[in-house]
Amino acid sequence: MPLQNASNPDNLFSAIEPALITDIGSRGIGKLSCPGDLQRCCEQLLTANRVGIATGFYLTDSIASETDGPLGALLLSVGLHQLKKTTVVISDRYTAPLLRRCVDALQLPCTVAVADAVDLSTLDHLIAIERIGPASDAASYSMHGVALQYGNDSLADLFETACSRGIPTTGIGDGGNEIGMGKVAELVVNHIPRGALIGCRVATDSLLVCGISNWGIWGILAGMSFDTGTNLLPTRAVETEILESLVREGAIDGVTKQAIATVDGFTLEEQFLVRERIERLLAGLPIPIESQA
Repeated sequence: MPLQNASNPDNLFSAIEPALITDIGSRGIGKLSCPGDLQRCCEQLLTANRVGIATGFYLTDSIASETDGPLGALLLSVGLHQLKKTTVVISDRYTAPLLRRCVDALQLPCTVAVADAVDLSTLDHLIAIERIGPASDAASYSMHGVALQYGNDSLADLFETACSRGIPTTGIGDGGNEIGMGKVAELVVNHIPRGALIGCRVATDSLLVCGISNWGIWGILAGMSFDTGTNLLPTRAVETEILESLVREGAIDGVTKQAIATVDGFTLEEQFLVRERIERLLAGLPIPIESQA
C-alpha cells in the first residue's frame, strides 16, 4: 500500500494506538494505554543499529511455546532488516530452539540467543513482546493466576540492567503479566482480573498495550514506515508463512492450546481487520464506521 496523505505524525500515531488496543479478547486492557509511547519507540528504533527482541511464553501445561510473541518478534526482525539494522531475538532455553528452527527454515535475517549469552553493550534498544515477567512476589503467573514453575526463565534482569544503563526499552503485552507492564502497575491492579497477583513489576521506557501482543509490531512497523517513506509492513503472505512455520516447529495457540496457525484463538484473517485499519491510517484513507467500534 502506498504511503501518502497520512497528515502529520502526531495524528497518525494517536490514531494507530486505539486500533492496537482493540480488546478482541475482552481482557479489560482498554484502561492501560500509554499515549505517545508508540511514537517514542519508533523514533528510538530509527536511531538504533542493533536491536534485541525478547519473546517466548512457554505453556507449562502443554510443554510448548505460544504463537503470540514469536510471530511479532520475527516480523519486526524482517522489517528492521529493510532499514539495515541488525536484530537478535532473545529467549530462554525452552523457546530459543523453536525460534532457531523457524529462522533457519525460512532463512530470516536475525540471530537467536538465550538471555545469558546476550551482551547488552552491543544493543541500542531492547524490546519485550509477550514475554512473561515476575510479579511483586517474584513469581511469574498466567492470566488465570497460575504460578508457572518452569519453562520461562526470567529475563527481568536483562531489562532492569538495560534501564540502569540508559538503553531504551519497550514492552509489548496484552494481559498485564508481561515485561513492561510495571509502567502501569496500578492500572493493572485496578482493571485487570487478578491484576494484584499477576501484574509484572518490570517497567520499560515505552509500553504498547494491544489486543494481541503481535499487533504492537504492526504499529511499530507502520510508524517507522511513515517516518522513512518505506513500507516496512510484511505482506500478509509472509506473515502467514512465518506463523505456519512456527507451528510446524512446535508452537501452539496460547488460548486453544492447539497446534494450528492461530493466535490467542483468532485466525490471521480475523486479526487482519485490525491490520487493515492501520494500513488505511498509514495511507491516509478513511476508516469504515464499522471498523471504528
